Amino acid sequence: MRSLAYFVPILIAAQAASAAPPPTSSAAIFSTVGHSEWCPAGTAYLDLRTGRYELMPRADRNVCHKAGLERRVTEGRLGAEKLDAVRKAQQAIGTEGLTRKACREGRDPEEIVISNGGRVTLVISDAVHTESAPENQSCWTDAARTLHQALERAFGYAS
Repeated sequence: MRSLAYFVPILIAAQAASAAPPPTSSAAIFSTVGHSEWCPAGTAYLDLRTGRYELMPRADRNVCHKAGLERRVTEGRLGAEKLDAVRKAQQAIGTEGLTRKACREGRDPEEIVISNGGRVTLVISDAVHTESAPENQSCWTDAARTLHQALERAFGYAS
């Protein structure tokens, strides 16, 4: 399994497209998880085919800003129930995409999302597509929000 650092260029290169990658068993997801106003979010990479993941969890609040803090990446495999929930949420992306239509068309979103938990990142990639959710969470589709919430729950962060 590749390290999380391998996927950072995907985050930089990923651009919002008009349609998300269609749901496939070969898709993978990179996302921030465990957002907090006090500490940097964790990061997770999940292979939807195998359920294997790499997780760098959010540090505990009492130590998250200490100099020299290292957050270790853990590897594992999601249980069937959690993996099924994430897969189900990812399937809706094939219909809605990650970006609201108004935002794709250059118009203002119909609602405004305000968060003090830092930027939420969500990237879906398969053999031929890579799409990231927009930086502006107000432009996220309901399917994108649902997928991120499923990932948060799968990795132990209630949302």
